[in-house]
Amino acid sequence: MILTVTPNTALDRVLFLPRLRIGGRNQATASLEAMGGKGCCVSLVLARLGTATLATGLAGGDAGRRMEALLRAAGADTDFVWTAGETRVNLVLLEDNGRHTTVCAEGLLPTPADAGRLIERLRGHAAEAEAIVVAGSPPAGWSLAEYEAVVRAARGAGKPLVVDAAGAALHAALCVRPEAIKPNRDELAQAVGRPIRRAQEAAQEAAALVEKGAGMVLASLGRGGAVLVTRAGAWRAPALSVAARNPAGAGDAMAAALALGLARGWRPARILREAIALAAAAVEHPATGDLDPAAVPGHRERVRVRRVHL
Repeated sequence: MILTVTPNTALDRVLFLPRLRIGGRNQATASLEAMGGKGCCVSLVLARLGTATLATGLAGGDAGRRMEALLRAAGADTDFVWTAGETRVNLVLLEDNGRHTTVCAEGLLPTPADAGRLIERLRGHAAEAEAIVVAGSPPAGWSLAEYEAVVRAARGAGKPLVVDAAGAALHAALCVRPEAIKPNRDELAQAVGRPIRRAQEAAQEAAALVEKGAGMVLASLGRGGAVLVTRAGAWRAPALSVAARNPAGAGDAMAAALALGLARGWRPARILREAIALAAAAVEHPATGDLDPAAVPGHRERVRVRRVHL
C-alpha cells in the first residue's frame, strides 16, 4: 500500500472554453468536477493503476465528502482528519489553444491540534505502507513548523518518502532528507533562485537539491519532458506528443511514478520512463489527476530515456 498525505485537500472545478477573455463574459463549452489536492491526485492515479493506496490529510465540509467519494469510487482507501471549514474548490480554466489557468482558493480552517491528529493518523497507517507521499501546500493558518512536523513524522516512519511541495515548504522538506522530491520547472527555479530555461540547466539545479538533502529529484518541465537526478547520475526524457485535454494533473501522475518506483526498487531510468508515460495519460484525460490505465502501456513503449552528463 502507498500512503498519501494531503494537508490541504481540494477539488477542481474544470471549465473548458474556446478562449479566456479577461474582463469580458466567457461561455464554457463543458465543465466537470475533479480531484484537486496533490496527494489525493496521486492516490487517484495509483488506484486507477490497480495499486493499493490510502489517502489521508485534512478535509472538511460537503466538498470534502465529494472529494472522498471520488477516491473511494476509484478504489482508494481513505482516512481523513475532518476539520472546520471546507475542502477548497479551485477553478481550472482550459482554453482550446492549450493554455490553462488555475485560480486557487482557501477553505479549510484547521487548528494546531489538527496537525497532531494528522501525524497520529499518518503513524497509524505507516506500518502497512510501502512508500509515503506528502504532497501539496500547507493550509491557511498552519505555520511552517506544523507542516514540517508532518513531513518529519513521515520521514520517521522508516519508509521511502516522496515530497511534492514548493517554496518554504520544499526547503523545510529538504531538511528531513526525503528519498525523492518532485518540483516542476517554476518550483525548481524558485528553489534555486534563478530561471530554468533548458533541460540541462534543470538537471544541474536538481543536482544542487540532491546536495541539499534530496535523495532523488524528478523535475517536470512541461512540454520539455522531465529530468531525474540522483547521486548516481542524471537522466532525461522528452515529453510524448499526445492530444492534451488537461495538463493540470501531469505532475501528480509523475509523483505517483516516483512512489511506485521507490516502493518496488526500480532503477532511476525506469522511474523516469513510467513518469513520462503516466503524465502523458494524465494530460489526455479531461479530469485533473485522473487517467485511463489502458493508455499507459502504449505510452511507455514510446518513452525515450537517455543519460545526461552534468
